[in-house]
Amino acid sequence: MESIRLFLGDWADAATTLALILACISTYLAVRNYFAKTKTGADLAQMREGKSKAERRVKFLLQDREAYHPSSFLEKLDELSLEVDPEEADRLSGRFISNQREALVSASTRLARAAMMNFQEDGELALDEASRLATRGLAFAPDDTGLSTLLDEIQSIRSGETPEEREALKLDEGFDYATLSKAGLKLRQRGHYKAAVRVYEAARKKALSETGKTTLTFANATNDLAAVCRESGDYDRALLLFSQVMEIDEAIGQTHSAHHADHLNSMAVLLNAMGRLEEAEPLLLQAIEIGKATVGEAHPDYATRLNNLAILYRDLDRLEEAEPLLLQAIDITKATVGAAHPDYARGLSNLASLYWAMGRLEEAEPLYLQAIDITKSTIGEAHPNYATRLNNLAHLYQAMGRLNEALPLIDQAVAIFEAALPEGHPHIQIARDVKAAIEGDLAGK
Repeated sequence: MESIRLFLGDWADAATTLALILACISTYLAVRNYFAKTKTGADLAQMREGKSKAERRVKFLLQDREAYHPSSFLEKLDELSLEVDPEEADRLSGRFISNQREALVSASTRLARAAMMNFQEDGELALDEASRLATRGLAFAPDDTGLSTLLDEIQSIRSGETPEEREALKLDEGFDYATLSKAGLKLRQRGHYKAAVRVYEAARKKALSETGKTTLTFANATNDLAAVCRESGDYDRALLLFSQVMEIDEAIGQTHSAHHADHLNSMAVLLNAMGRLEEAEPLLLQAIEIGKATVGEAHPDYATRLNNLAILYRDLDRLEEAEPLLLQAIDITKATVGAAHPDYARGLSNLASLYWAMGRLEEAEPLYLQAIDITKSTIGEAHPNYATRLNNLAHLYQAMGRLNEALPLIDQAVAIFEAALPEGHPHIQIARDVKAAIEGDLAGK
């Protein structure tokens, strides 16, 4: 019995202790909850006060909306949306939006384009901001084609398209043939062949809708597209298009015109590039004769055809026939367009390549150097033609045994070609072959 009493006594002490512990915990929790509720209440009151202030600011903004430019309003609305629920901000600004829809779309477009300008510095963050702004503009006007196009541009930037290709995407059939043709020519002259193809395709479609298929305008549009396809390395498509041009010229009786001479010249250049040299010669001879009878011998186009015939003769190893043609072409070009012109640089470069083929290497070098300087100052260092000049000089230096001078030139040429031309273009492979040969010679020294 004594042991039972001792056990019950110990148990009673333990129960009392446990009760005291539970009471302390309960008191602690009650106090903590009290202060927590008090703090939450203060926060909610502060939030309500802030929201009320923000709502008053929105209403004030709406009352004085005439004082704000739409783009300024959008920026202020962005600030307020951080303080007020965005849906609430949109509701409060609904009257302004309904009255200023067109201006807000325009402002959204401007702000989105401004965000895109920061792409080089901010990267994807700039594109995200531009996309957000453009998307909000579409919320004001879901059918706005300008903002839809802007979102397409943003997507094209993400996919790695060049600025020139994105610019080409803006040109569609809403422009007339003349405008599209001029835009294509500018892109082609700057060496942006892929973008130029897009624009010339649109120009050809517009020429067809404006004038019909059996017309000189459509023939010229097709010739332009064929020429830029040739320059971009798409020889098969270019040949098909040039064949269509010849058929149209025949159908409309243009076989003795200056336009037909230009078409013959363009196709001959393609055949030469394809290695079909024997087929190219009669076309160039015919183009020269027509040019002599139409535009005359003191004309840049006539000089171009002499230049092309000389290059053909060089490739046929008829070197003695090529030299006087090149010298005549260079003289005409200098007299008509001047020495500070890409065509003059091309003539000098071709003469240098002829002298090299004739074994006159020392005479070739200064001509190449002069051609490089003119090309650099006229069309720039990013143009494929500039890379061609560097490639030629590097190859010459290799032949002269000046390998350490050749290597940096060919490295630069390859980099320019790879950046400017589509993979698989013949110029890229030629430059890579020259580079490999130079590196092989250096390794064997």
